[in-house]
Amino acid sequence: MFNALSARQFTQMSDAITAYGVKLVICDFNGVLDDYYACKYDYLRDILGRSDAHHLATLAVFTDTEYMRDQSSSLEASIRKYFSLHKLIVDDATEKRIVIGMKQSRFTVDAQKFLEMIPVPLVVYTAQPQEIADQYGSIAPHVDWISAQKLGNPKPSVENLLEIMHRYAVTADEVCVIGDGLIDDLMPAKLLGMHALLVSPFADAVISRPTS
Repeated sequence: MFNALSARQFTQMSDAITAYGVKLVICDFNGVLDDYYACKYDYLRDILGRSDAHHLATLAVFTDTEYMRDQSSSLEASIRKYFSLHKLIVDDATEKRIVIGMKQSRFTVDAQKFLEMIPVPLVVYTAQPQEIADQYGSIAPHVDWISAQKLGNPKPSVENLLEIMHRYAVTADEVCVIGDGLIDDLMPAKLLGMHALLVSPFADAVISRPTS
């Protein structure tokens, strides 16, 4: 159902970055560099079971919305809340699936190539805790891995982007933000006048539009 970004799509992003004259790229992690959505979809489908597949899309949106409201809320807590609201039965087998949790998301091969070929400094800016970011940082040590929590504000945050700009001594028009979230990633970027590239794990193409 979900397609990880292809090498062609990462090439499109690299070409856009070059065309914009960008000196720094700030890139989201989940949904751009890994196959998070595929892992999450499989996990939720396993919990619901085939008989409750009609709840799948609603549950996926619900868990994302809950996380936007409270970033300390875990995926498992959101699932339990959804089950309670919809009066779905949590039997022993379902509870075991919830407790096991979603398998760890992972880099795609094309994403690793993108990290190696990108022509400017890259910051992976993620909502994940810093300890998780540090684990992935060992895979790509030349990339700066920064947690929103470490910067002091949850996503979306104009302040966090300003802090990253300050660290790298760049202006807004020299920065390109890449993300799959209009609100989390691109809205604060556009408010500051940065370039922005929207990618969608639900489509077969990268959606991009140069700033005027």
